[in-house]
Amino acid sequence: MKEIIRELKQLLKGNNHGTSSDRALLLDYQATMETKPEKAIKLEKEALAQIKETTDGNAHLVSNLHANLGGLYRINGQTEFAKGHMEKGILLLEQYKLLYTNDSIPQINNYAA
Repeated sequence: MKEIIRELKQLLKGNNHGTSSDRALLLDYQATMETKPEKAIKLEKEALAQIKETTDGNAHLVSNLHANLGGLYRINGQTEFAKGHMEKGILLLEQYKLLYTNDSIPQINNYAA
């Protein structure tokens, strides 16, 4: 994972390469590797900020980012923030007709927990 992050950083240097979704994914990967929940939360929030508009093409990613941020808030004991982001993730899956995909199962289970 560290090597993937290193390569992505190299590929996305500057704003001339990659998309906002690519940059969001890089930040999401970095959050996954972060050991401090507060820092991981900051990275996930930055990832979400990269994507200005949710579309058919990025709805799945945005949903996953909300779910991941919700999970981090839950770990950090911030249950109201966790609930809000997890619900937003599930609502996006529903809105973009992605609710019945394999990726929705972990999101729904994490929300239930």
